[in-house]
Amino acid sequence: MDDVVERLQSIDAALSSSDGVASFNRMYLTVTELIRDRLAANFFADTATMQALDVTFANFYFTAVEAGASDTPVPAAWAPLFANRGDNNITSLQFAIAGANAHINHDLPMAIVSTCLHLAIAPETPPFHDDYLKVNQLLGQVDQQVRESFLHGGSLAADRDVSPVLNLVGNWSIDSARDAAWVNAEVLWGIRAHDVLRAAFSDALAGSVGLVTATLLAPVLRD
Repeated sequence: MDDVVERLQSIDAALSSSDGVASFNRMYLTVTELIRDRLAANFFADTATMQALDVTFANFYFTAVEAGASDTPVPAAWAPLFANRGDNNITSLQFAIAGANAHINHDLPMAIVSTCLHLAIAPETPPFHDDYLKVNQLLGQVDQQVRESFLHGGSLAADRDVSPVLNLVGNWSIDSARDAAWVNAEVLWGIRAHDVLRAAFSDALAGSVGLVTATLLAPVLRD
């Protein structure tokens, strides 16, 4: 996990603070540092499995970052964020939540399945799901704090032009996203031997997540 944190720190240092990707990266770094510390403190029943999941999960984001820095197409779930990363009419909070949407709703189910295949376990193998829910508890401790850090002392919240946007991103729930990610992982696991069906489901998931990501990035239209 130290390598993941160092990679996130390196990305943060390389990006302008006004870059939309940087907004998500800052939030992801905060959360990843928390998870790393809990792993070191044996917070989870199966530390090895959770560490494997977190590293695999992070690699999906790193793949998107690498694609965004090259001529490689950015994964569909991430494409709206990278395409609009320089739009000044989109708030930092929107970029952060849109990135979380892409990463959790698309990358996380893929990472769960990849981890299970690598470790020769199933999603229902104890204590995997119980440890997964422990992450929800940790994220609940920092979610509101992280969101408020993007409000710049409340000035953004007081901006009437931005209020509809805050309502939109405020309705996005990290718990609901992680619950959906687990269900989608179970579906992917169930169809893992059916290549055509698995590919079709994966493409549909990427497309639908990308649409939500784009919706979360609706520009703020000021008078």
